[in-house]
Amino acid sequence: KSIAQAIAAQDRDFIQAEAKAQALAGAHYIDVNAGTFAGEEAVRLRWVIEAVQEVTDLPLSLDSPDPGVIRAMLPLLKKTPIINSINLEKSRLDGILPLVVETKAKVIALCQAADLTPETAGDKLDLAGRLVEKLSGAGVPLDDIYIDPLVFPLSTNPKSASATLAAIG
Repeated sequence: KSIAQAIAAQDRDFIQAEAKAQALAGAHYIDVNAGTFAGEEAVRLRWVIEAVQEVTDLPLSLDSPDPGVIRAMLPLLKKTPIINSINLEKSRLDGILPLVVETKAKVIALCQAADLTPETAGDKLDLAGRLVEKLSGAGVPLDDIYIDPLVFPLSTNPKSASATLAAIG
């Protein structure tokens, strides 16, 4: 919430302090996201990217639900990013996969599909396997794929945490 407020107010000092704090805490990437600004995401994200890259040399995790926004931001980046995220929904897969391949970016693969929200360890493993198959089949090295097994809050799915632990265990 405070980051969204800082982006809305274009509080460069706040955003830069957050990026520096994350870098000092050992982050390998700084996640940049302006997805809450519908209709303004590209403009807001450009501003965030510029602000963050002024204070850290860490690569960025380019985080957007819109493949068009990700494509538009790629030329601004000083280092190869990790793209956050791809899943098995056709529009998302078709929009993100070419960007990952073209830029040789690392990618966060979210265990989600249009026809399946992973409730069980088996669902999570099935989706992870399908994602890895699609990505590696397109030439993405296994070392560049990071699986997000989707952990739901306990209030919405009390079994999600144990299913996730079983899937990664």
